[in-house]
Amino acid sequence: MREIKVYLQHTLLSIYPPITLEIPAGVEVSNFNPSKFKKKIGEWMARTTRSQVVVIHNNPSEVLLELEKSLLLIPAAGGLVENGNGALLLMKRRGFWDLPKGKIDDGETLEEAAVREVQEETGLQAVQLGPFIITTFHAYFLKNQACLKPSHWYWMKVEGVPAVHPQWEEDITEIIWINKDEVDDYLPMSLPTIQDLLLIWKES
Repeated sequence: MREIKVYLQHTLLSIYPPITLEIPAGVEVSNFNPSKFKKKIGEWMARTTRSQVVVIHNNPSEVLLELEKSLLLIPAAGGLVENGNGALLLMKRRGFWDLPKGKIDDGETLEEAAVREVQEETGLQAVQLGPFIITTFHAYFLKNQACLKPSHWYWMKVEGVPAVHPQWEEDITEIIWINKDEVDDYLPMSLPTIQDLLLIWKES
């Protein structure tokens, strides 16, 4: 099983199964204790400088489940959209480069929500849904409530290079198409989960 990464504000929580793992200097290693885990999460989220914490556990999904029980869950879904030339859609939201995604409505499947959010945020219509890629996790505060957003990502395609229309109501101000050799230019102004996805696309 691969690493589970959760971005807790400025703290990256990496959850691993028992494997031979060389822990870099400066990385904190924490034991998983369910009765104290919620307090630990609060401490990690309160940090104001970048840090990394590693938890090693026989069942990483158990650690993730405890995390989900400790925070308000806001599930989301979105897509990495390629056009007919193989370029990726990228959009600017609140000053950061982002990918289209949003909250899942009641009664929607993950796939339905992902396609709807892409269409709403970009103005694209004939979006072809592809395979599931990965679920990313990031935590943040909303009105003093600690929230966890698991975002479920899918490959998507459109024919040709269709016109796009940024959804201004969602603070999207620009939409562009980028090639794989341009990815590194956009990483510094992307949030960590988006950086991970852009690198997955670059290496695909």
